[in-house]
Amino acid sequence: MLKRWLLALVVACAPISSPAYADPSPPAAAEMDAHRAFADWLTRLTGVLDRAGAANEAFNGFFAGYDPNANREVQLQSFRRVREHANGARQLMSQLGSEVDAMAPFSYPGAPSEYDVLSRTILSDTSQYIRNMDGVLDLIVQTVDAIESEDTATLRRLAPQLVRSAGLLVQGQVVMLRARQQIVPSSESSHHSLGAMVAMYEGMYAMIMPNVGNRSEALNAAARSAEGWGRSGRARLALARAEAAAMPARQRDIWLQMCDLEETFFAENDRVVALLQNAARDAAAGVSEGDLNIRYTPQISQVETRYQEINSQQVALFSQLTR
Repeated sequence: MLKRWLLALVVACAPISSPAYADPSPPAAAEMDAHRAFADWLTRLTGVLDRAGAANEAFNGFFAGYDPNANREVQLQSFRRVREHANGARQLMSQLGSEVDAMAPFSYPGAPSEYDVLSRTILSDTSQYIRNMDGVLDLIVQTVDAIESEDTATLRRLAPQLVRSAGLLVQGQVVMLRARQQIVPSSESSHHSLGAMVAMYEGMYAMIMPNVGNRSEALNAAARSAEGWGRSGRARLALARAEAAAMPARQRDIWLQMCDLEETFFAENDRVVALLQNAARDAAAGVSEGDLNIRYTPQISQVETRYQEINSQQVALFSQLTR
């Protein structure tokens, strides 16, 4: 979830469309050294976030494992696997939290001052994200324990907590991504991909939370927003491809690969639009938020996983561009 705006911030602050070419002046070379060092620092952090994906898998598995038509023993086997995964993910969250806490904010002689501010914000938000995910994992473990022991009272207490926790995670993504989007110029395609991600999480919130007024319209509004951001993002991406013509061959090739990855993102966004539209139709037909969650959350989470893969590739390409 987070890596998308990490890269967007780098794109906004680092002049990667004008990298240092052969025989750069000393000031330009020093600036590129700072960009290169920040790319390396960023790569370390995105590695942490890649590994944090285990928490998402446990969360998705909890909902995917529920089959109302299966007998109790089959359901228990599924939930026990989820609990085992969640316990392992909690251990990993503890380790990752320690790694992030041990990371110092970015510092490099002559680096833009924005990098210090960005690195501190990134570290703080990443640490909070890991703590939030650990809290959700803990609730999943407790819920499976209660299911196994048929502790109805505990289940009644935990169920709304689990839903609220999921809602807080989604709301947190909306707030964070919207704030980051304001930093990135609208001339960058990443500004538009951030907008598409905001729309996706707004749709997720409308889908899974109870007491959402006119759920179908809220889902349709999120779908329209995602579709609009995809359209404007592709228009900006076409301009970015045209800009590549003026670059030396190596930088042009890397830049076009980054554009290709951005197009892959917008193709995934098309999938999100379709999922939200389908969910809106189901909601209009009276499907409950619980059933919508079971039907659509695993599919949207697959898109999230794909976004993570795209983002890792983009960070790697950004690192190459600074070499």
